[in-house]
Amino acid sequence: MKCDIKVIPLTEDGIVFYLSKYKPFRLRALECDPSSFGSNYAREAAFKDNEWAARLLNPLATTFVAVVHTDDYIDKHGGEQKKTTSVLSSATLWGPIPVSPDHLRLPRPNIDNDSDVPMHWEITGVWTAPEARRQGIAVQLLQEAARTAHSQTTSQNRDCHLTVNVMHNNATAILLYKRCGYTETISPNNHGQGPKTEQEPLVHLALLLPRAQGA
Repeated sequence: MKCDIKVIPLTEDGIVFYLSKYKPFRLRALECDPSSFGSNYAREAAFKDNEWAARLLNPLATTFVAVVHTDDYIDKHGGEQKKTTSVLSSATLWGPIPVSPDHLRLPRPNIDNDSDVPMHWEITGVWTAPEARRQGIAVQLLQEAARTAHSQTTSQNRDCHLTVNVMHNNATAILLYKRCGYTETISPNNHGQGPKTEQEPLVHLALLLPRAQGA
């Protein structure tokens, strides 16, 4: 399935797209796979449009979507054609956000000053519609998000640290992130000891992208 990867712009047109296309997609995700999210359908269905718009306009959030365009014939006699855009997959990149001491357990030794501390970004809201799965679309989204974060950190001569939290029983999602280079890290609560439990339901994964050579 051919699709386009785009960032929803922080503009009036972006808000219209967010409310008319992304909002129903997000609600569908919460309804179809409620165990995959920290939020729920009832909570977000009650949001007013200004609350949805505030999410998009948050300066720390960048929302990536994979969209497909289809042609709809409205007038059978005149053959009037209209393009319909549908969201197939999404991911939100949050950052840069503060790096917790737990996140510093990375394979880069000798952190002597702030410039050696990686800039931290978090991936959230990743979901692909059932009819678009197993086609590599989520991988494309995650790669684009990583490129965006890495470009910004490289411009400041810093390494890029991406993290994501996944429910421990979501084996498909864990495999997806590992395909994209993420590795499991030590949990702040579990300290890496023993299996995941009801008290520690999340798997923490991280990806470290070194600053570009010569930056």
